[in-house]
Amino acid sequence: MIGENDELIYIQDEEGKEVPFKILKDFDSEDGSRHFIFYTSIEDDAEEVFVAELLEKENGEGELIDVEEGPDREFVEEVFEEFLNELDAMELEEEDEEADATA
Repeated sequence: MIGENDELIYIQDEEGKEVPFKILKDFDSEDGSRHFIFYTSIEDDAEEVFVAELLEKENGEGELIDVEEGPDREFVEEVFEEFLNELDAMELEEEDEEADATA
């Protein structure tokens, strides 16, 4: 489900059709020279999260580059783990607020 504050990217599929994906998190490399995103399908049951480096072209369009093995991959995996921990903490906080509201 897409919320009105969700940021979307559109990726062309094999047939040339623009397919929307929801950006879950965007972040820069440690030195600030590169930009990465975590994104997922907008389908309700989508569970797969993709990661890519986002390169902006001079014409304002972007290009997604797969993050291969190596230091970049290790860095984005660390950021992803932190992201999951943040989500878990937010879920626990919401559950606590709901429990307090019903008590």
